[in-house]
Amino acid sequence: METKPFNENVATNPLRTKADCEQALVDILAPAMRLVESGRRYGRFRMSDSGAVYSQDRTSIEGFCRLLWGLGPLFANRGNISRFPRWWQLSCGGILHGTTPGDPDFWGNPLDDYDQLFVEMGAITAFLFETRQDFWDHLSDTQQSNILTWLDQINAHELPKTNWLWFRQMVNTWFVHTGHPEYDALVQADFDITTSHYLAHGWSYDGYKNQIDNYIPFAYQFFTLMTVGLAEQDYRACNDADDTSPRRNAKSVEENTCFPAETADCATSSFSISSKTAVLSDDEDSNEEASDAINTGNTDEPHSAETQRYKLLKQRATAFVPSYANWFAADGACLPFGRSLDYRFAQAAFWGAAAFASIDLPTGWSLGDMKHLLLGNLRWWFRQNIFQSDGLIPIGYAYPNMNMAEGYNGPASAYWALKTFIFLCIPDSDIFWTTRESDDFKFEPLKLQPEPRMLVAHSRTGLEVQAFTAGQHAPEHNHTDAKYEKYVYSTTFGFSTPKATTVLKQLACDNTLAVSESEYHWRMAFGYADYAVHGDYVYSRWEPWSDVTIRNFIVPLMPWHIRVHVIDSARALHLAEGGFAMPDFGQELAGPNINAVGKVAKAAAQHAADGSFASGWDTGNDDMENLFSATRALNIIVESETLPNANIQAENPNQKQESGNIRSEIPKTMANEIISRPTATFSTPQRSLFYRTEVGLTGLIGAQGFALELSTPEPNTNLLYPKTRIPMQMRTIDHGHYVFISAYLGDRELESVGDDGSIAMPTATLAGNELCIGYRGETRVVDLTELANQRT
Repeated sequence: METKPFNENVATNPLRTKADCEQALVDILAPAMRLVESGRRYGRFRMSDSGAVYSQDRTSIEGFCRLLWGLGPLFANRGNISRFPRWWQLSCGGILHGTTPGDPDFWGNPLDDYDQLFVEMGAITAFLFETRQDFWDHLSDTQQSNILTWLDQINAHELPKTNWLWFRQMVNTWFVHTGHPEYDALVQADFDITTSHYLAHGWSYDGYKNQIDNYIPFAYQFFTLMTVGLAEQDYRACNDADDTSPRRNAKSVEENTCFPAETADCATSSFSISSKTAVLSDDEDSNEEASDAINTGNTDEPHSAETQRYKLLKQRATAFVPSYANWFAADGACLPFGRSLDYRFAQAAFWGAAAFASIDLPTGWSLGDMKHLLLGNLRWWFRQNIFQSDGLIPIGYAYPNMNMAEGYNGPASAYWALKTFIFLCIPDSDIFWTTRESDDFKFEPLKLQPEPRMLVAHSRTGLEVQAFTAGQHAPEHNHTDAKYEKYVYSTTFGFSTPKATTVLKQLACDNTLAVSESEYHWRMAFGYADYAVHGDYVYSRWEPWSDVTIRNFIVPLMPWHIRVHVIDSARALHLAEGGFAMPDFGQELAGPNINAVGKVAKAAAQHAADGSFASGWDTGNDDMENLFSATRALNIIVESETLPNANIQAENPNQKQESGNIRSEIPKTMANEIISRPTATFSTPQRSLFYRTEVGLTGLIGAQGFALELSTPEPNTNLLYPKTRIPMQMRTIDHGHYVFISAYLGDRELESVGDDGSIAMPTATLAGNELCIGYRGETRVVDLTELANQRT
């Protein structure tokens, strides 16, 4: 089986039919299975020798088990057993040797508390369900006993009270299905814990109340739905049901009567969340509340405990559909946010499991919509540089990258993404395979999502997603200040993780404010003292030192957003703030070449319309050298009552700041932004910076007194692009009270560019706690509640 360099077979696969999807899985598995076969040990996949927080042998066992996530769905199509007999032998043999005491390849007994192999038991259990008739049912009593004894270790050890509990629930569900009904009590005990993590609209927190990330769709939701689907399929098979008949029909898809789509609409609702309120909807769906009663036993329905759990989990999945869909862009990209992004196209796993478990869909949603989200995300991923030249998937995101990895990412951890292919277990006769993907992409321009504490915004046609967030905090993992606590996260511009914090080029501080007491040793936000997510802005309060308070107000204005920082400091500080990062092959924009801009804008708009921002798109050197002209300055005015400690401070004209290896003089004409007089005003000069590549347009309009530059961070810091440039503004302040207002542009579709090539730029006026924003002839006033509360 030939693998083209960088597994190009996968990138060109249209993913239109079940055969296409199965072939993509085969192409991904082939390079790995060659290594498994040549490794000369059963139950191991040694891809490389990079370390993880568990032993080297466990990284190889993990690698093998991660492949089972794909091999199980492959062999659920029984014809593939004869098509790939050696893969079948290696898969079954790996499990048998790994669970046989005394075997040279035995996986071990006893295991340890919090053992990584408890996670991998999920893949083994799924494989047993998926291949039961061809594997388990043909084993001897001794072989079955060995497997069950080894799996049963998970019930004798401590596990984190997180998504790990779902692996134990999967194992114990398998025990129930193999004649041990007493294990259902263990399933229920863990279910009681995980269901206590539930918030609303399908969202839970992952064991820690301030951690609501991708583990909800690709763990909490996925493992529940996969287990539901596998268990129900197993019951049908064991009861000799005709599993070749469709599990659903066209009428059930069109005329569903289950959960409506989410009702919290940030454009009209005044609802908000904060660190002082529970993360619940202000109008929680009554059906969802009623369904929670199923778990407490407050029901007279004559269903088994397992059936009751499955009903509840499916209802929660239905509620999750419109909420999670808002994390996706029209080109298939999903929002990069939080930890474990190494698992890549596991972002689509929820959609695969939801289809497999035959959940009911919310009003207005069709099976074609769900299929579009599933296959669209897979296509997006297969266009990225996720494969090495030998076809293997290394640690990374859109390219190989160890910098962003977690301590628990082993060499082959990325193959956890193969669980997405659970949808290949859907029978050939199911209408899923004949349903056409929807042509229309469903999205909301601006959506308040209270559970993950986000305002999620889409660009004009949905090609770009930006999530404005505050209040999440995950201190136990790598780079969590960058992964959870920046102001905004983007499907087009990604986000960056630092290599170090000594100098700014190591920090790669896109979409965040960094502070330092010198030119070295910078800090980004890590743990907010307070936060709130409103329907039109996000608030956070950061205290980097005990005598420094920084209040942040971030207001979406797609493709722009406005940032207001209110700083009270008892010490002198260096400030550095970045915008959106983009690849380093673009041009910094300057000059009045309006005609050149018009031609490029028209071409870019066409590319945006079909989502074809292919690398190497050439607009011509002349056009790129004089691309856009910034024709209007941001007029920022602060009207302030007398505030404590407000003062006017002259700047040191000899002061310099450094970002990367670029040094820039600070202008001599800077003055403090708050003047200790009622209704004092000021306005900025024209201070803007823009940067353009084929990916889109970024830039900023700086606050008063800041020096602007296009910085060059260290390579391999951004998740999407190996080398980037970041528009930044920098300055120093003495102790005192300051208010800074600036605007940041992240424009995938060139929405900000007019027909004449000029960039439409917003205006902002702050009067008391009212922020008045003008953009393209429209004015809106945002009431910054927390600013008013601070002043009273």
